[in-house]
Amino acid sequence: MRRFLLLNPCIHDFAAYDFWVKPLGLLSLAAILEGAGAQVRLLDCLDRHDPGWLRWTGQTRPQERWDGTGKFHREPLPKPAPFAGVPRRFARYGWSLDYLRLRLQAELRPDAVLVTSGMTYWYPGVQEAIHEVKRLWPNALVLLGGIYATLCREHAREHSGADVVLPGPLSPPNLHKLWDVLNLPGHPPDGDWFVNLERLPYHLYPRLRTAAVLTSLGCPYRCPFCASHLLVARYRRRDPLVVAREIAALRFERGVEHFAFFDDALLLAHDRHFSVLAEELLRLRVRASFHTPNGLHVREIDEDVARLMHDTGFRTLWLSYESSNPDRQQQMGGKVSDQDFDRAVGNLVRAGYRRSELGAYVLGGLPDQTVREVLESLFAVAERRLRSSLAIFSPIPGTAEWARAVEAGAFPADADPLLTNDTICPVRTQEFSPPVCQRLRQVAKALNRFVRTSQPLPEFDRTLEWVVEGADPAPPRFLAA
Repeated sequence: MRRFLLLNPCIHDFAAYDFWVKPLGLLSLAAILEGAGAQVRLLDCLDRHDPGWLRWTGQTRPQERWDGTGKFHREPLPKPAPFAGVPRRFARYGWSLDYLRLRLQAELRPDAVLVTSGMTYWYPGVQEAIHEVKRLWPNALVLLGGIYATLCREHAREHSGADVVLPGPLSPPNLHKLWDVLNLPGHPPDGDWFVNLERLPYHLYPRLRTAAVLTSLGCPYRCPFCASHLLVARYRRRDPLVVAREIAALRFERGVEHFAFFDDALLLAHDRHFSVLAEELLRLRVRASFHTPNGLHVREIDEDVARLMHDTGFRTLWLSYESSNPDRQQQMGGKVSDQDFDRAVGNLVRAGYRRSELGAYVLGGLPDQTVREVLESLFAVAERRLRSSLAIFSPIPGTAEWARAVEAGAFPADADPLLTNDTICPVRTQEFSPPVCQRLRQVAKALNRFVRTSQPLPEFDRTLEWVVEGADPAPPRFLAA
């Protein structure tokens, strides 16, 4: 029997938080390998509930919020050279290096180590993990896949330390390559492996409180800033009844309390998918908390969907808004208008949600965007008494907005992937600079406090003046809720 070790590295960044994070691509690969008769082991360096890690850190259980989210263990690191001038502290998030070494030493030498990668600018954590594997097993075969390996494949081949970089989705051609590299018997699964997936192999986690759920791969939309179509070429869905049974098993057999859906288009054609799933969860009497960290398409939230979400137990709802500018809304594919947004919010409120429970994503820092547009969008959300989350544009290689930023001279085509980190305001224009982006983030937080405490919002023009021209980095008194 072939034996493989799957590894999810730590995060190296200015900040990181566990919002129900699980390596879904790696778990999907584990399901395929187990289906081929292989023995699979998983080391997830972001697993806060790992029993050995808890003993190592002297905890009985990790500290976390009511919704199952919580802080990763944090260890300061020297800042990489491209971040030398950034006035923020850099750190490793997840297991300590000593604990990772201990876990690796406890493993029998595998036939291959398969490492995943997340954000393009998290590659130092990937390098570190592969270095540790090679330090223990110098001749071990190490394969690298995931987001960084797909979007920055040449950089990964040159700098990651992996023996083989396998970019792209788990498509039939890539699975054939994987079969050849790993010398697996028989034939790989066909292109419908995901559609036919019964459940993700969460048995690889000895202790589980939260689970990430994936009912679909890819996205039918082509937003100019999003890389979904580059990571997964074809949009596919699992049987919603099968997903409901998977969730029920995790709830009843493993005691999982929180489930986060990471679909890019969870509600699309909801009458044939999401509504079927939610009704089956109600029929199975699954009592749990459900969360949607990815933005929901508001056009799909009619009265029935809103009622089902409320009755099923969806507690965390984030809506895709992006901008209040009608031209921008059309440029982004026409997925949302203010009318659609208000209708969705109204349906959710009538279903039983409080406005303060709902949140909306706003996008800022696009190459042709103004600070006024971003601020107007944040105020538009706050005026509806909703929370906002400001996402500063990060130029993802291969996307239309990345090409636009490069063409405008706002971002170098050959930039180190570290420089795509949204913390540093990657695209510098006449409108956006790191101080301006930081002040916009402070305004978003301030507006959320005004919403939470039901206070009148600050004056827009004074806020705009401070964001654009403020010499003092501290928010002025009129932004104090």
